[in-house]
Amino acid sequence: MRASTDVLGSMWWPVRVEYPKFEKALTVWLDSSFGLLTLMAVRNTTQGSWVQLKKADLAELPVLDLRRLSLAQLEGLSDLFDQLAGAEFERLPSIANCPARRSLDDGISRILGLPNLTKLRDLLASEPVVSNRRL
Repeated sequence: MRASTDVLGSMWWPVRVEYPKFEKALTVWLDSSFGLLTLMAVRNTTQGSWVQLKKADLAELPVLDLRRLSLAQLEGLSDLFDQLAGAEFERLPSIANCPARRSLDDGISRILGLPNLTKLRDLLASEPVVSNRRL
């Protein structure tokens, strides 16, 4: 989530980023299938389908190094954020068929020159914590 004003939360931690384009690009990355995959990798399973993300783990979360992007890539990711800011993203169990998520992943792939992420989205959708079903 990206907020234009300071916010306070008890179940998540705010992050400040120096430049607005970095902020938007990081938000796009973390909401993409790549971002969700890295969050899944550091999660701590609690009971049932609940997970916990510890602040120390989030501090070490591998993310896209925005400083290494070209200006065109950074602007592309920032523009992608603006294009999808009002989009309705479906709940995670529907990740494989969510048009907004597909547009997000397709945009990231196009901007960064990466392969199509459909298979990754399909695999994430089948993950028990995401699907709330056993393998």
